[in-house]
Amino acid sequence: MRRHSTARLLVSILFLFVFTNSYGQCNANAGPNKTKCAEASVTLGAATPASGNAPFTYSWSPATGLSCTNCANPVCTATVFTVYTLTITDDDGCTDSDNVTVNISPAPNANFTFSGNNGCGSTPIQFTSTSTGTGLTYSWNFGNPASGSANTSTQTNPQHEFVSVGTGTSSFNVSLIVTNAAGCKDTVIQTVTVQQTPGPAIVDPIASFKNCDGSNYNMTIYDASATVGANYTIIWGDGSPNFTATTFPGTGANHLYSTSDIFDLYYIVTGANGCSDTVHQLVSNITNPAIGAANPGATTGCGPMTLCFPLSNYSANHSSTYYVVDYGDGSPLDTLPHPPPAVICHTYTASSCGQPGNAYTFKMKAINSCDSSLASISPIRVYSGPQANFTVPTINGCVGSALTFLNTSILGFNSSCSASTLFTWNFGDGQTLTTIALTSPSHVYTVPGNYTVTLSTQNACGTTTHSATVCIESPPVPNFTLSPATACVPFNTQVTNLSTVINACNVTYTWSVIFNGSTCAPSTGTWSFINSTNATSFAPEFQFVSPGQYTVRLTMTNSCGTFIFDQPVVGQAPPQVTLAGLPSICAGTSVSPTAVVNNCYEPVDTYNWTFVGGSPSSSNLLIPGPVLYANPGSYTVQLQATNVCGSITSTTPLIVFAPPVANAGPDVQFCSGGSGVIGSAPVGGVSYAWSPTTGLSSPSSSTSTVTLTNATAAPTVNQYVVTASSSASCFTTDTVLVTVNPLPILVVNSPTICFGQSANLSVSGAGAGGNYNWSPSTALSCTNCDSPISTPTSTTVYSITGTNVYGCLSSNTSTVTVNPLPVVNAGPDQTLCNQAIPVTLSGSPVGGTWTGSPNVTSAGIFTPNGVELAQLVYSYTNPSTLCTNTDTLIITVNPPVIPTLEPLDSLCINAAITNLNTLLNVNPLGGVWSGTGVTNPNFDPAMAGVGSFTVTYAYGSATCLSTVSSIITVNPQPSLLVNSATICNTDSVNLLVAGAGFGGTYSWSPTATLSCSTCDSLYASPSTTTTYTVTGTNSFGCSSSVNSIVTVNPLPLVNAGPDLTLCNQAIPVTLVGTPVGGSWTGSPNVSAGGIFTPNGVEVVTIYYSYTIPATGCSNIDSTVVTVNPLVVPTVDPTYALCVNNASFNLTTTLNANPVGGIWSGTGVTNPTFNPATAGVGTHTLNYVYGTGTCLSTTNTQITVYSQPTLSVNNATICNGQSTALSVSGAGVGGNYTWSPGTALSCTNCSNPTANPTS
Repeated sequence: MRRHSTARLLVSILFLFVFTNSYGQCNANAGPNKTKCAEASVTLGAATPASGNAPFTYSWSPATGLSCTNCANPVCTATVFTVYTLTITDDDGCTDSDNVTVNISPAPNANFTFSGNNGCGSTPIQFTSTSTGTGLTYSWNFGNPASGSANTSTQTNPQHEFVSVGTGTSSFNVSLIVTNAAGCKDTVIQTVTVQQTPGPAIVDPIASFKNCDGSNYNMTIYDASATVGANYTIIWGDGSPNFTATTFPGTGANHLYSTSDIFDLYYIVTGANGCSDTVHQLVSNITNPAIGAANPGATTGCGPMTLCFPLSNYSANHSSTYYVVDYGDGSPLDTLPHPPPAVICHTYTASSCGQPGNAYTFKMKAINSCDSSLASISPIRVYSGPQANFTVPTINGCVGSALTFLNTSILGFNSSCSASTLFTWNFGDGQTLTTIALTSPSHVYTVPGNYTVTLSTQNACGTTTHSATVCIESPPVPNFTLSPATACVPFNTQVTNLSTVINACNVTYTWSVIFNGSTCAPSTGTWSFINSTNATSFAPEFQFVSPGQYTVRLTMTNSCGTFIFDQPVVGQAPPQVTLAGLPSICAGTSVSPTAVVNNCYEPVDTYNWTFVGGSPSSSNLLIPGPVLYANPGSYTVQLQATNVCGSITSTTPLIVFAPPVANAGPDVQFCSGGSGVIGSAPVGGVSYAWSPTTGLSSPSSSTSTVTLTNATAAPTVNQYVVTASSSASCFTTDTVLVTVNPLPILVVNSPTICFGQSANLSVSGAGAGGNYNWSPSTALSCTNCDSPISTPTSTTVYSITGTNVYGCLSSNTSTVTVNPLPVVNAGPDQTLCNQAIPVTLSGSPVGGTWTGSPNVTSAGIFTPNGVELAQLVYSYTNPSTLCTNTDTLIITVNPPVIPTLEPLDSLCINAAITNLNTLLNVNPLGGVWSGTGVTNPNFDPAMAGVGSFTVTYAYGSATCLSTVSSIITVNPQPSLLVNSATICNTDSVNLLVAGAGFGGTYSWSPTATLSCSTCDSLYASPSTTTTYTVTGTNSFGCSSSVNSIVTVNPLPLVNAGPDLTLCNQAIPVTLVGTPVGGSWTGSPNVSAGGIFTPNGVEVVTIYYSYTIPATGCSNIDSTVVTVNPLVVPTVDPTYALCVNNASFNLTTTLNANPVGGIWSGTGVTNPTFNPATAGVGTHTLNYVYGTGTCLSTTNTQITVYSQPTLSVNNATICNGQSTALSVSGAGVGGNYTWSPGTALSCTNCSNPTANPTS
């Protein structure tokens, strides 16, 4: 159909072009780039791999390494860097692509070295990683489960001490897994061999190493080791001489501890192999600890509440005692060293209500190796206030709808542990609500607006509030118009948003377009937002690209709901024309064109048919009727349809044929299996059909190749007919004969001969009058006869061609197989020594026969029997071809050579690897060494281990092999055990070393700060952390070294604070020292917790000491406290004034001494007194001088009198007259003063006469 709608295709391409450049409704998301290990897998794609109009189809490429190519999230197992492309197509036909890169992280390479192989198990082996890679982490497994948690490590270069008990050796497979920053892993495994250790163990069956009654401890211990040792040493730990024996006494080893302490006992057992091991045991000769705690009082109240508990009765406890504090409120336990602080403070915040007895119990336990003691304080009752809180599921609400407030307040507890709470709600619109239950109220707002909602919660412990703001809105009313709503595509339309929005809090606009279908192509519903507008714009603009019917929808949403308004849109287009295809016709016949026209939502105005070469030549009707074509040729039928959106032209071709002429061509013949061409050149517009179709290459072409076979001995004749037609009614036919001649069938022989022989060949089948030809002619007696003789030197294939009387030929092959003589090899000439050691000769191929000497058997066993030069012959016959061949071998028999060496006494196990050729002066060189500890030609004492070992030197081989041996004794290296210690600066520590054995010596370095540099027990007094190296040499002269680390902890930096000056008043003052937690001494007036209470005039030095809990190191600082006599201030005892007097300075007026104090009382604003503010009456005022312990107070009384209320008359007189004036109110003893005094009879009386002139 497409070949008849060229104009329609152009319009479709135009629509597609516009669509492709404006469509923006789908997107592909291939997800983030990935980095993976080669052996790992990753999932590709995003959580939302596509957006647009679902459903979607997915296509990933390339497919290599993906679990699927049509899914959203394939699993990738690619092993090389790959860029994958995801292409998505949505339901509208929209297509988009995105790429994701998969990087392959290089794998790390795991490897390590180690030193100390074949050493004693008690000697740590150092492992060093030589792995390569970036960001590596390490996982070691030493294959030694007996070592417990030490069997694994994550260090880069760890040490490991292998645990293996016995007298032999043990091997362990040590694995290292390295992981790089990308998570890629690699593993390496190596074998480590150690000498087993004796597994020392001791028991105290009577008292289990504890004596807790305070008396001397007479202890007897017994050996419980896994193996029998060669030497036993006990370091008792109390400075007494060590116990040493070669056998452990069956009655046990006894020791008396006469001092009270905890001692470090070390039990060292050396095995028969020279390896030693040590077990450490604490021996306790102390008493169980004591502890006391006092109730501080006031243990009931609202939280948070801080309580301080005084501690006592702990000073006599052993220094190993530690203290566990349980505050009872679920807070973490505190563990304190000895001595604990004098006071422990804790702040209780959570309520104790709901606990047993509605109270907490404070507990403090003192613990040492003997036992424990407990002190407790109860009850501690803590109450809590409520915590107001609420949430609003949505902060926006609709007018007239209930809004719920979720009350999430935390209830408190009052003194009766009741959770009763008063809840007061204020909804912000004048409405309130009070409840005593924790409820979540709903409230309906009748007027839109923003309201602040407040919740108050209250109980005996206090009041808290919480507020939140809500917004109340009305439903929106969506409405809009489109301009234009109907037009020819592509067209743009503008929205005029007429929606009503009143008092909105959060209104969302969502614009969408619904495609309702189209009768026109493309029926894709293509549209887009334009001019930077989108689906959430207030007034968007749209572009409609493809024709059809649409609905533009506005969805407005707020807390009142979702509200929708729709407007229709019609996209018009030029008419779409589809012409029906026309059949080919013969000249002089008619054809009736037809068309289907779609008006695309706008009526067609005109039709215009054009028939070039036809009659009629045009028409303006949709259905034009028959059109006659008189002459043959190729014609085009055209229809143009027009509406207001434009014109569309469509065409379809028409072929008019002349009657065709059939031509089958001349007759042909060929040999069976051959072929020939029948027919003639084609004519345009003519169809051809052959009958029959047997053997034809193209039964519907004007010419065809015919291929036939003939299995008979005579020729066969075949007839073919061709039909040429231009239509069903226009055709002609023609006939051709095809003759097929037979082929000759050749029969030949294929003989097999040996190299150098001849073969008789023969051929038949060409028949009477036929002939033959052989090729190649090499080694043939003739090339055109039927029975030549062949003498080839290698297997040869001859081709024989036979031709019969019809000139047909066929071929066959004859293979003369020439079997080669066997390739026989008696082997290289040999030189042997005159020792009666049979030597097996190896001839090839196997299975031949040996001759040539009385000292060799037919099977090839040669036994030397005197010095000679023998020539041997090896003969072999190939059993499959029966061909025989021979080879010779020369054997020279010489006298043997005997090697010599010098013996050696002994080596240390840690001696360097030594070349045995040099060590034992062997002669001649060139031989091979073997034996324990030997890696030819070297001897490794560490590999051999302790003991005597036979090493053997072998010179020569086979009949010339001679050996000589020597014994090498390997002496053990001493296994040293030394203690390390942690001390405080200025302290010293006893260092002990053992392991050199009887007659051994020691050497310490560095020697500074050591009491002795060659002792096995000495004292170290370093000022900084120091590593001492001690070298031990045993009686064999073998040495080893070990380190002892003395960690020196610094003393704490203690500050007792600045000197203080106080006054002699019994007011407690808290001293502040740093670090916090120390103890105060130096005066009976100061407590250990630092509370100083003056008790007499004095100048005293107070000391503050502090011990670091983690290290036990202590330091002290001091401060001077000066206690002076108390200064008592004085003021005038009384003072009086009127209420309307001016304010005055109290310090000046009342003669305060000393000055600088602070006045307080009614009417006082320090230092001023205001009688009007104080009011009428007698007032007691306080004068405070000093602060803290120097604060002293005195007082005075001030009387404020009231102001009199006067009553006076007024008068009206004539000029020249006088009048009597009167006043009252001053009271008895009061007086009056008149002013001005002009025209008055008196100025200080109560009733003057006035005669003013004006």
